[in-house]
Amino acid sequence: MKEYHLFHSEPENPLKVSQEMCNRVSNGLKNKLGKYYSYVLPPHDSMTDVYLYKLNYLDTALSVLRECKGYDKHIAEYQNNLNSTFFVTVVADVLAAHGLTIELEPEILNTESKKPDLFAYQMPDGLGVYFECKQPKEDTHQFIKEQNLIFDGIEDVISEKYSLALFYDKELSSEEITRLRSLIDNSLTKGGEIFEERVIVDSKELGVKLVVSGISYNIEKSGIIEMEGIPNFSNDKGYSNVNGINRYGKNIVFYKSVSKSALGNQLKASTKKVPEGTPYVVCIDISGPRFDVTRSSEKITNHFNRGDFSNFTGVLLVTHGVINEGKYHAALHYLENENSNSPLPFLKNFFTKTMTVDIELRAQTER
Repeated sequence: MKEYHLFHSEPENPLKVSQEMCNRVSNGLKNKLGKYYSYVLPPHDSMTDVYLYKLNYLDTALSVLRECKGYDKHIAEYQNNLNSTFFVTVVADVLAAHGLTIELEPEILNTESKKPDLFAYQMPDGLGVYFECKQPKEDTHQFIKEQNLIFDGIEDVISEKYSLALFYDKELSSEEITRLRSLIDNSLTKGGEIFEERVIVDSKELGVKLVVSGISYNIEKSGIIEMEGIPNFSNDKGYSNVNGINRYGKNIVFYKSVSKSALGNQLKASTKKVPEGTPYVVCIDISGPRFDVTRSSEKITNHFNRGDFSNFTGVLLVTHGVINEGKYHAALHYLENENSNSPLPFLKNFFTKTMTVDIELRAQTER
């Protein structure tokens, strides 16, 4: 395992980290993930305290799921997509906490459709429900390419003395990047003083807003760091998970607007996963400020009211992540499909709204 430089996502309120914790998490995940262990590690040389706690939670969740049927197939999925597979692990852990027996990567006989992620039931002979887990997302790797072009065009007019956040609606042409550079240069020349949350550029024409996100003398200046799909801690709604670029101290976090059809696309991609008339719930990750629970619920309910997706029993909206004091929290919002051809009305009362895991406490009890 390569050496990682640990830094705090919230420097004023860092999570408690010990060498014992690091060793335990590393050894635990090596044991549970085997040859797939490296796929859960950050690709760069830095790791936040929040990400370490996320790995700590993963270690404890896999301890809960390790005896489940399909476990080996599930952990093999970590080589294909870390974030999507982690979300499946979270949902499986939530379902297990509700007293259900879990089967991971279940096989469905006599069907050629793509299989759902989970199957859950209370008793061997009881009613079972299939679950498909979806994460509305964009191609963050493609984003990093277009964001490097933006960085190329404005690098000479920004400084390593502050951090920037750039919100933008669409890919910028070379001419638009040149225009953005001019607006930045003009704003900085006229404005003079730099302070946190100062808006340097706000252009509706370009669909760009550039803001000073922080001022620090501790910015890493030794090389080039690119971080894809990092968590979105902004209060701005409607933006995807973000990418960050640091070039020898000059650094920008890029936020790109998400597609308005992202939820609908995920619902469409979830159809034909189970035979007609089979109880089936689609779980959608709406973590972070990218999606609003109320608006997301309205969009999905509108689909159900029109009779769309009648093979869905319902949709479970899930937000999850590390919260204060190192606990892992999952909030659930279940939407019943009243026009379903496989209705299960009790599910709307079955799912509790939240599940909070004290990661360190659970880790200690599982030793």
